[in-house]
Amino acid sequence: MLADHSLLIQSLLRELKELGAEVSSIRADLKAQIVSQSPSTRSIEENHGNQPWTQIQSKLDGVDRFIERLGRIVSGIASNKQIDSSLELEVEPEKAKASSAPQCQSQDVPANINAPLSPDTRFRSPHNSDFDEQDEHTTISHRLALQRQASVDKTQPSNPVSPPDSEGWASGSPAESDDPTHIQDSRMLDTPGSTPPCCPTPHGSTKTTISAEDMMTRLVSKLTELQAKDAPQKMTVPLNDISLAEMQQQIDIHNDGWQYTSIKYKRGPKGKGFLKAHSSCERPVVNWSDFTTTVKRPTLDEASKIFEDVVASPPSSNVPYITGHVKLPSLVPLDPGSRIMNDQALKDLHSEYHHIGFNLSAQRMHCEDRTYREGSVYHGFRSYNEVYAGPGFKLWLVVANHHISKFEDFFEKNFTCGTCNQKYGHESVLFAPSRLKKEEIDFSIEIIGRGEAFRTLPGQPHQIINYGACAARSINYLHDNEEFSPEKAPCCCKCGMSENYGDALVPPPPELVEPARKPLPSKRQYPNLTQSPKATRACTEVLKRLQNDIDRARKVDPRCNIPHLDKACLSPTQVDVLLRAASIRSKVAINQLSSLTRELLHKRQFETQEANQGEATIDRQILYLKEKVGQSILASYLVRHAQFCLAQVVDGQTKSQNRKAASPSDLDRRAKQLGIDNINYHLQEGRNWIIVCGPYEGLHPLILLGSKILGNKLVSSKDGFGVTNKSWHALRNDHLAAFHDLLDDSFAHKLLMAGKLFLDILNRLIQPVTNWEQILSDVISTEDLGESIDLYIAIKSV
Repeated sequence: MLADHSLLIQSLLRELKELGAEVSSIRADLKAQIVSQSPSTRSIEENHGNQPWTQIQSKLDGVDRFIERLGRIVSGIASNKQIDSSLELEVEPEKAKASSAPQCQSQDVPANINAPLSPDTRFRSPHNSDFDEQDEHTTISHRLALQRQASVDKTQPSNPVSPPDSEGWASGSPAESDDPTHIQDSRMLDTPGSTPPCCPTPHGSTKTTISAEDMMTRLVSKLTELQAKDAPQKMTVPLNDISLAEMQQQIDIHNDGWQYTSIKYKRGPKGKGFLKAHSSCERPVVNWSDFTTTVKRPTLDEASKIFEDVVASPPSSNVPYITGHVKLPSLVPLDPGSRIMNDQALKDLHSEYHHIGFNLSAQRMHCEDRTYREGSVYHGFRSYNEVYAGPGFKLWLVVANHHISKFEDFFEKNFTCGTCNQKYGHESVLFAPSRLKKEEIDFSIEIIGRGEAFRTLPGQPHQIINYGACAARSINYLHDNEEFSPEKAPCCCKCGMSENYGDALVPPPPELVEPARKPLPSKRQYPNLTQSPKATRACTEVLKRLQNDIDRARKVDPRCNIPHLDKACLSPTQVDVLLRAASIRSKVAINQLSSLTRELLHKRQFETQEANQGEATIDRQILYLKEKVGQSILASYLVRHAQFCLAQVVDGQTKSQNRKAASPSDLDRRAKQLGIDNINYHLQEGRNWIIVCGPYEGLHPLILLGSKILGNKLVSSKDGFGVTNKSWHALRNDHLAAFHDLLDDSFAHKLLMAGKLFLDILNRLIQPVTNWEQILSDVISTEDLGESIDLYIAIKSV
């Protein structure tokens, strides 16, 4: 025993010596870093007593004293001397209690620990403390918790869909209660993918819980208290009593006030482990029955696979994800705390945000607004997000606090991002977990369902996939006494909070791919701002181009309905396509539609009904081309229409028959037999028009054939919108999406309805009213654009 005791003492002294050497090495590195700064920077920092360098040096001094004291204690034990009471370690009572229990690191644990696991399969979780607190605690593994988890019964209900309860919700699996509103079991510690027991509190609780009383008036105080105790970022919160009927009544995807209404995915490079998840104002069909469909709570392995599968094979169409402000009578609003509520510059943050997510909708990797870094410490808004309704789950992928800077370095190296505080979000990237593991970036995956919440730390990157349908609400908040100087956060003209305190904006990313969305926080104005923000050359140039294009559109057509663009959140891509959108939303376009209709109906008055002479459909479109090229306005449009239909028929047969309907040589031969030489040119033109029109069926006849329409003649003018066929066909990818977004409002929807009405008349699907000629004359003579559209729609025979 004495020998063992002696070896232990020697080992402790050796470890303390090595620890002291490590502290000396850190001090030397710190000194070298300070010396490497420019003289002007050092001069500025010498005038500030609280700069990070001084704080860190002070902490290192404290560590040195702590090591020296421990060494003297150990030496005293070795020599059997009485230890001076002045050498005893000073431990605060609260910290003594905390140190008596093991610190838990993971917040969700895999359900199946018996499955073969590679070294990286169990995700490394974030330290849930701030930088200043990380040296005060030691973390250990969850081996015991994992062993308990292995014994969980993983059987699930055989019935995949449960009938809704009286509130409209489906009972969640794997609940055991017969009460469909009772979901306590879905949050139990032994549920696969749920929070395991964390550090025992003085009261013996085994999970982080926020009470109903805490939620009323002291939510931020409670969150601050949890942070001080290094509590898990995942929390249990009171269930809210809200019905599906109330949500359907209050939440309408067609309202104009939403920040965005859907997510549009774009595949990333093969094998790179990421894709683009763009927010969009397109309004897909919302299926509220998803909120009555039971969703099995995924395990961690299953949640990880969901991220991998979405990145590898994302949904092809827009997925509904409704985000913005809404008041639900059954919910007591979340209180963001006095620092937010007392600042009128942050008025938009006074109200909670709601996030109505449907299956496989997502939020791209981002951190909260106004994030900035001082040394190794990140400052900025924190966020709180709770799921209050629905059977689904929010799957969070959160970068570990101690690897935020490592993630930032990785991101800047691999993406052409700018230097602003929202550089992650601007790129609209959603990562597969495997990519972060490949980069050796620590992260955790958290599974948050109804009655659960998650909080983020300043600067902490995170992304979300909604698995099943769920509704959540969130706030930004600040601790009462923490550092927050928003003027230190670099902003570009695309950031959600692009205002500044007189400092110049940083340039936006060189190739900004994030489509513009209505960022509700972007309207914040800071009262301390004493001078107008000085925009960068890049931002000024974008604003100048915008004004020039608006002036040009007004000159061509003073009645043109120009789509609204928020100058505080302006995308260069939006400006690139503004004139195209303005040309569609013009009196010139509705006059063209009226002239086309008039000529078409006059033509039918003087000719007999065309009989189908038995030609193949492709041959029929070729004959149209031969007949119509070079004639009047109607003939000019019918060329474009025949090109569109030709491409539809050729490519449609190709897809339905799983083969080429006509090879280029065969198509060319058939066209020449019918007397037309350049058929492949017309086929490609048709394909281009199909891409341009996308989902907007009524758009095609509204695309201008000339600058002005006089009677049935086309008039070209250098003073027109300047949108050529070539510029239309150049619309692809982000420019195409931006153009379609500028047609996504009530005015454009009515205009497109008029275009669809013309196509129905052209295809003999409907008949016009008998006084169509008078109506069409009124359409052209009426000055008001909106009234012209209403008049044209009245041509349809009821």
